[in-house]
Amino acid sequence: MIQQRGIYYIERIDRKTYIYVEGEKYETYGSLSSYIKELSEDFVRCYGGYIVNLRYVDVIEKGSVILSNKVRIPVGGTYQDNLMKLYMRFLAKRM
Repeated sequence: MIQQRGIYYIERIDRKTYIYVEGEKYETYGSLSSYIKELSEDFVRCYGGYIVNLRYVDVIEKGSVILSNKVRIPVGGTYQDNLMKLYMRFLAKRM
C-alpha cells in the first residue's frame, strides 16, 4: 500500500499510470480522474497527464512546477490559476 504522503506525483502515459514515490515508480492502470477523487486536497491536477503533491512543490513557474526532488512537471494553461490558488491555500494552512 502506497502512503499518500510519500507520493511526489502521478503521471499518465498512454493507458498506464505511474505513481512516483521517493526513489520508486509504481505502474497502475487507474485513471487520473479516479485518483484525484481518492487523494487528499494536497494533490492537484496540473496538466492533462499529471497530478502533483503540493507538499513537494518547491517552485511554481509559468508553465511548470519544480518538485523538491528536482523533477520539472509541466503545467497547462488551463490549470495554472487553480494550481496557484490551491498552493497558496496549502501554504496558509501550514502556518
